Amino acid sequence: MKYLIVLFSIIISGCDQQFIKLSEQLMGINEDLVILSNHPQTLTSDGLVFSNQENKIKITGNSLSICLVLKTNSAITSFHQAKQYYNKIVGNKKLIGYLTLKSGRTIDFKNTSQEWNIHGIVTEKDELSFCLTTFYKEQNLSTDDEILRINISSNEPLPTLGVYWRSSNIDDLFNEKKN
Repeated sequence: MKYLIVLFSIIISGCDQQFIKLSEQLMGINEDLVILSNHPQTLTSDGLVFSNQENKIKITGNSLSICLVLKTNSAITSFHQAKQYYNKIVGNKKLIGYLTLKSGRTIDFKNTSQEWNIHGIVTEKDELSFCLTTFYKEQNLSTDDEILRINISSNEPLPTLGVYWRSSNIDDLFNEKKN
């Protein structure tokens, strides 16, 4: 019930960033959010590599994502409109991403998703991102596993405004309540 009250409060608050962070802390949500690149670049088949020596990338929960910011200040007013923008920009491009762990093991990102961040993560506001995702339980990982680097590439050029890493335990918390 506590989670529903906090979620409802976030929705009616207009998603103020400070209120969201406070609500997450109250609910016990732990998130690792690292901006890997905050400048425009084009993702190609040569790929991009983000080393953990440069960034403190951690696994904090079941949900793991590497996100490419595709558009900003686009005046998106609905999720339907966001999906249209996303389909227009990404089209049939195939993106590949994987983590390399300190142990040498590689973990593929198996799913894709899109994010629409009203407040922005890499840019100032109204950010549309394409994310490669995986879940540590599917990959037999734990929060103790150390990430050495992240690799991403695209079969066709894909202009980006920035790249970020996100790992969160929110799925863990809600699945824990069901069991």
